[in-house]
Amino acid sequence: MNKRTLFFAAASIFVTAAHSEPTVTATMPGDVKWEESPFPGVEKTVISGNQAGPGLYVSRTKFAPASKIGPHTHPDTRQATVLSGELYFGFGETFDTSKAKRYPAGAQITVPANTPHFLWATDREAILQEVGVGPSGMTMLKK
Repeated sequence: MNKRTLFFAAASIFVTAAHSEPTVTATMPGDVKWEESPFPGVEKTVISGNQAGPGLYVSRTKFAPASKIGPHTHPDTRQATVLSGELYFGFGETFDTSKAKRYPAGAQITVPANTPHFLWATDREAILQEVGVGPSGMTMLKK
């Protein structure tokens, strides 16, 4: 194979890869696999993407009644939507219920990167969906 043929073969592979159709993915409600978290009564799942890697991800957190997550931060901005139930979100480095606001199903909250916050469920189960761009993580703060 001469250099010219090799160049055009490589170029056609690149063009084909660049113009390939995006992959459509879907997760049906019955397909969600919840995993335990370090917080009692709280389970997590990643619906799409990878929070540890670069790029867009979608995750969900399920809260049993009265479960909570203490003050923490994330390195990325998150768009959070309460899918079901209701949650209380508070902002600050200490768990102070007087600094919290009630968010019912359908509410959307934008939490900027590195913003200390905490949350808890009321007397019924709640599900929170978060969308962000990784790599992400969670840093717990002193209580």
